[in-house]
Amino acid sequence: MKKTLMIYTVFAISAFSYVRAQESELPGNPELPSSEEELTELAKLEQGWFAYDVKEYFQRPKQSSFRF
Repeated sequence: MKKTLMIYTVFAISAFSYVRAQESELPGNPELPSSEEELTELAKLEQGWFAYDVKEYFQRPKQSSFRF
């Protein structure tokens, strides 16, 4: 009984430590987001005609199932 309680205690402590370690790490590279100036410069480079605009891209499809 004492051995089982010790095993459960060690397991609980290790699981808690693992969860805390996962919470402290940020996903991805936090240096990647661009500054406002960089985004403005990128927007200035946009040229040309695009076949779809954002509204058309996200609208629901007119047809969703097809049969041969």
